Amino acid sequence: MMTEKRELNEKDKNLFAQMEGQYQSENERIFFETMKCKEQYENACAYGWDVLLDERDNEEKVFFYRESYDWYMLERIDDTHNYVEEFCGLADLLSAPASKWDLGDGTFLDWLRRRDFAGIRYDNHN
Repeated sequence: MMTEKRELNEKDKNLFAQMEGQYQSENERIFFETMKCKEQYENACAYGWDVLLDERDNEEKVFFYRESYDWYMLERIDDTHNYVEEFCGLADLLSAPASKWDLGDGTFLDWLRRRDFAGIRYDNHN
């Protein structure tokens, strides 16, 4: 259900403007355009978590979800990892070092790009 348009936080506003037209794949374009719309119009709390990547849908067992308009959680919990972190804004999440979760070099965005955003869900509210 759409609500009134919400103002984006400054970092995310800059991120979306910077990315526009610079996408490395069609899946990346879909991701950024969808996330911008979600942040502006969808309060995930109204439905429960907005699960974007379920740990069952990727070999690294990453669980990535949106709690509210621009609040995100990233978790990696398995036999050897127990990482949980909250982010205020997509820009902060995507710029976090992937190595923090043993996801290789670069940022979390780089990890998503290496996967070409495989497994990302856009309408999965728990």
